[in-house]
Amino acid sequence: MPPRSSIERDPVIREAVDAALTRGCTQADVVSALLTAGKKVSKSAVGRYALRYEESIKRQRQIQEATRCLVDEAQASDDTQSRVFAQLVTTLATRAILPLIEDEDVELSLKDLSALTQMSQRVTKTQGNLLELQLRAAREAERKETARQAADVAETAGRAAGASEETLRKIRTGILGLSS
Repeated sequence: MPPRSSIERDPVIREAVDAALTRGCTQADVVSALLTAGKKVSKSAVGRYALRYEESIKRQRQIQEATRCLVDEAQASDDTQSRVFAQLVTTLATRAILPLIEDEDVELSLKDLSALTQMSQRVTKTQGNLLELQLRAAREAERKETARQAADVAETAGRAAGASEETLRKIRTGILGLSS
């Protein structure tokens, strides 16, 4: 593994370069500002770091956008799709985090940690919403089945007592909550 760059070795320099690149400063401006602050960093080191930084930011934005789209879709879709999307979001989050865990030399910035935390919270919220939807659907299915069984029992008892078809229909409608 190649040695860490002069920018990555010094946290103060790295934070200053990250902040400058985030603000949109040119590489020449970054080198000039660091020299003014008494930090000697070559223009080529800033250039190499800027390329890696931009690629990292681009990847982070893609992951955030994909996660946002998947979370939105999962919350708006049916139960089966929701489970698939929640699993997909979890898989994407894991794939984004694994390289960071495996590379001991990687130091996460506060911005990276914030993005990972936000992504984790969204995944957790989606999974919680999915569980709530599943519970609601199960309760509703149970309620409907209980009402159907009660309507069947009432209809059988009504027939045995000699009730008319109109009366049986009204009883069934009343129990099931259907409109006439």
